[in-house]
Amino acid sequence: MNQTHDKIKASYFSESSFKVTCLAKWHHLLGMYYVTIMVG
Repeated sequence: MNQTHDKIKASYFSESSFKVTCLAKWHHLLGMYYVTIMVG
């Protein structure tokens, strides 16, 4: 039971960190796009 809970927690953590990475990349791209528009 406890082992299964740890497994679920680990998979959820890796999934959420993956989502955070994707969000960070998108945020970075949008930021560069915004700067390009503002400067240009």
